[in-house]
Amino acid sequence: MLGVSRGFGGEQYPSFSLDKPSERFYRLVWHQLLRKSVITATSLILGLIGYPLPTLTTGSEKPKSLPKHIKLLRVLIAFTIVGLIHVGGEIMVLQGKLGWGAVIFFVLQGVAVVIEQVVSSSWNGSKPSSNSGKATSKPTLFVRSVGYIWVLSVLTLSLPFMIDPLVSAGFFADPRVKGLAEDALSRARTFAQ
Repeated sequence: MLGVSRGFGGEQYPSFSLDKPSERFYRLVWHQLLRKSVITATSLILGLIGYPLPTLTTGSEKPKSLPKHIKLLRVLIAFTIVGLIHVGGEIMVLQGKLGWGAVIFFVLQGVAVVIEQVVSSSWNGSKPSSNSGKATSKPTLFVRSVGYIWVLSVLTLSLPFMIDPLVSAGFFADPRVKGLAEDALSRARTFAQ
């Protein structure tokens, strides 16, 4: 972790700095298969509730400029959609029971990304920038460490919402380990008598 935070490891590791570490993780690593579908659904929802649809250009170019509040709303809607997609798996694991852990987890991830974007805009707004509008210097070790702490904190606070119902349902239980543990406990009780 320290090596990656200092820039070692090459481009296969995204930069985890205060400059939007969770957003970069999801953008660069996680669920690229769903990305276009979720963006399309998000644009449709925004259009249905009266916000302008982004004007897309060809290929992988970014949408033309949207107001900041609409971009942040898009992030929240996209993460909510991904949470709803994960509810299907949760229902299967919970044997037909509706669990909202995945939705809560992903909505919290969206809130974290929105907070990062707001903080990053404020942070980068106070630094000198080049013509591209991006900060000209690489984040310091301190700033990168704050990014790591942020990501770990967000995951520590949000992951139990998704994992706890699955653990309660025995999803992560290995019957072989359970048998070994019960056997060891039985032997310990016998030995203690």
